[in-house]
Amino acid sequence: MLVNTTKILAEFATTANLNDLLTKLITPVIADCFGCIIAGSNSEVAIRTYKSFEKIGSGDSILFGANKLLNLQSATVCNSVAGHAWDFDDYEAPGSTHPTVVILPAMLSASHLKKTSGTELLIAYAVGVEVIMQLGQAITLEHYARGFHSTATLGAIGAAAAVSRLLHLSKEQTSNALAIAVSQAIGYTAQFGSNAKGIQTGFAARAGLEAAVLAESGATGNLNIIESDSGFFALLGQYDKDHINSIEDKIGKKWALLEHGLYLKPWPSCGYTHRAITAALDIRQRFKNQLDHITEVRVVMPDFHYAILPFRIPQNHNEALFSLPACLAKILIDGTLTLKDYENSFWEKAEIQQLIKKVFVKTEPARNLSLNYDPEQPDHLSIKLESGELIESKCAFPLGSPQNPMNLDQLSDKFQSITGYSTERFQNLLKWPQTSDVLKFFREASDR
Repeated sequence: MLVNTTKILAEFATTANLNDLLTKLITPVIADCFGCIIAGSNSEVAIRTYKSFEKIGSGDSILFGANKLLNLQSATVCNSVAGHAWDFDDYEAPGSTHPTVVILPAMLSASHLKKTSGTELLIAYAVGVEVIMQLGQAITLEHYARGFHSTATLGAIGAAAAVSRLLHLSKEQTSNALAIAVSQAIGYTAQFGSNAKGIQTGFAARAGLEAAVLAESGATGNLNIIESDSGFFALLGQYDKDHINSIEDKIGKKWALLEHGLYLKPWPSCGYTHRAITAALDIRQRFKNQLDHITEVRVVMPDFHYAILPFRIPQNHNEALFSLPACLAKILIDGTLTLKDYENSFWEKAEIQQLIKKVFVKTEPARNLSLNYDPEQPDHLSIKLESGELIESKCAFPLGSPQNPMNLDQLSDKFQSITGYSTERFQNLLKWPQTSDVLKFFREASDR
């Protein structure tokens, strides 16, 4: 007999407690994502989104980093879009989502409705990410492989859970919030390479916020919508009764957030480029004086990773974020890939374009769709020189992964680089869990 997933998730969402390990893990992640929101606030997609919603109506909810105001729902979308504009925000492996850029803007908007402390934000965030990871493990990566943008689908449900906890909704209300969120849990990987990718994350953040507020006011949904024969799992992914039932066995017993961790990004590009980039940096140390002698660059990687990196020769910065040949060429030539590089249209440089033509990618079927990064199936990078010498490197876990993490100094340097703020500002930002009013804290943290 199938379990009732919304009720199980709601029970967890309303009763889960913090621990020190969660606090230590979450604190820098929130600070890093907030830096991404600041950095993306003046991006092309953020400006276009703001101008569009400005026509719909004004309000008093802040767009962090932009010093602009909109109504609550529109500000939620815009802050999320800004945070995802450069694909520089964190992600998690079980569901293949960018959880924080959906959950954080939704929670900050909810803090307009109820004064929220840093401690309350911590546990609400942990609840939201846990819901995403548990649903991600149950639906498996088949969901992503089918072409669904899991940040938008799973993210909407996770945001609903986080906001429900933050607003102190009852178990019944939280169950309905999750069920309502499922109705707006949609997005497509086919949108990658366009403004719509970031906008989908904004829609998910807004959906989570609205679902919780609707449920708080008594609105209801079908509480079997996740495991129904015509519900979320059946239509959008792998319908496996054992996987669905496993949610009850796992959630609340051991935090998936602690088991799997979060991936923080050292480079602004799709996370599926980062294993090859990490390998390229390793190789570059060995032959950086022979860059002119490269005749061929070959990459072997899982097929469902490469499926969302379709742009061999990008035409704009949106496509460059999802161009493995362009990102690899930039790293091999300069050893860096930064926001400034995108602003300078690095993919148009003659030497980059010449090297792009020498990059070839071979895909292989994923051996285990329960693992986003299978250590038994690393990315394999090989570079051939004019002399015939072959230089190779393999990478299972990229820089920024839980297995190969960035330290606080690296995160601080990233923050300074993308925001223009001092590293001291980042150190102050790490104090957010101690605040009694997160909205006031982050408003002040975003002031130019």
